[in-house]
Amino acid sequence: MDHKSSTYKVLPKKCTTAVFGKNATADGSVLMASSEDDEENEGHLCRHLVYHPRVTHPAGAQLELAAETITQASVTYSYYSNDVQGSQQWQVVDGINEYGVGVTTNTLYSKERVLEKGGISVGEKIQLVLERCKTAKEGVNLIAQLQDNYGGTFEHRWAGMAYLIADANEAWAVECTPRRWVAKRCPDDGTFFYANEMLIESDYDMASADLISHAVEKGWYDPSSGPFSFKTVYGERLEEDWNLERMKRTDFLLSSKVGTVRAQDLVAFLRDHYEGTGCTYHYPPHAYHAGGHYTICSSTTHDAEVWHLRSYMPADIGSVMWCCMSSPCENVFQPIWAGARGDTPLEYNVGADEIDLRSAWWATQLIQQMVDRDYENRIKLIRDIWQQREAAEFELATEREMLALISWQGGQKDEGRKLLTDFQNACLHGNYLTALNLLGILPNTSDRLAKVR
Repeated sequence: MDHKSSTYKVLPKKCTTAVFGKNATADGSVLMASSEDDEENEGHLCRHLVYHPRVTHPAGAQLELAAETITQASVTYSYYSNDVQGSQQWQVVDGINEYGVGVTTNTLYSKERVLEKGGISVGEKIQLVLERCKTAKEGVNLIAQLQDNYGGTFEHRWAGMAYLIADANEAWAVECTPRRWVAKRCPDDGTFFYANEMLIESDYDMASADLISHAVEKGWYDPSSGPFSFKTVYGERLEEDWNLERMKRTDFLLSSKVGTVRAQDLVAFLRDHYEGTGCTYHYPPHAYHAGGHYTICSSTTHDAEVWHLRSYMPADIGSVMWCCMSSPCENVFQPIWAGARGDTPLEYNVGADEIDLRSAWWATQLIQQMVDRDYENRIKLIRDIWQQREAAEFELATEREMLALISWQGGQKDEGRKLLTDFQNACLHGNYLTALNLLGILPNTSDRLAKVR
């Protein structure tokens, strides 16, 4: 089926991603930040923040995916991920594994037709990278192999995806169509800034074997016209307003910070609504509005993450994913360490498609809904509380990492992991309780619950 079929209503995605090489940050870490946004007509789908333990599999085991069956790895590594309630099963959105490999995505649009059958989905590819890869480069090679052997499926029908994969030493972007791909390593002193359109042109490091020949065959590229550009040849819906505005804003906020950027700077970046620019945008400041400005922090943001990956510490301690469960301006970022072991608190593993206050995700969504009804006044009720908790988490996280490192160097690795796990879960549970308390002081919460039910 052609991706341009009238049965597909293409609305803008508003995911924004920023990546910094290890020589472009204040502390020599690799940094990556990403917001995950739904389309306006999709509605928010429940998220869980889940621990997946390491598993040993018998020889010859097979892995049943939605449309393909592949050979199972002998060992799948432990990882934490944001899992979304899909139409048929829970799917991995992004995460970090025990080796400190972090993965996120940014939706693209390509000329290639969607697959009529077969293929491996975006969520499945993310899961496989987290389960099987010890480095970012291994993740690139795995996605390339999966693309070459099976191709990719796309529920959203945009027919394109950029996979951003990072570890403590390097970061890569892999841009995929349903069948083809290119990959580029982020320069150690450079950046990648994504806003839902292709970025890689002629300077890729790896690519599908038939990338250019296929484009020539389809009439998309004439070698006599000049150098081949993946973005120009395979991309569609390039330079749309909703992307260009966010790219310009990202560049303005972050390019000047190359060499000095910290994880906290990327947290602030993910909360941006073009404040101070004079832009007029729909009320509340981060709401979607046709014809308006597509801000980095959006009302359709269902989660956001910042990966802080440091090579001068063991991956268990030095690799952390700061995770926010809803629109960042109305919620808190909380730490998830590569070396943590064990389930997140129960409230992060419950909830489905109906309001459930036992669910941490639903608690954060209700806060967003309540605040957005009177953003100017209600944001003041929660902003200071969340920012105080978040500042304390960042400060205490540094302390816990030092304590864990002392245990690690003393040969007590399990004790170091336990220190991180206990603190991580204390943050998660404390933030859930704070969310419930905030719902108690926000006006009309009970009315909203009654109306939805």
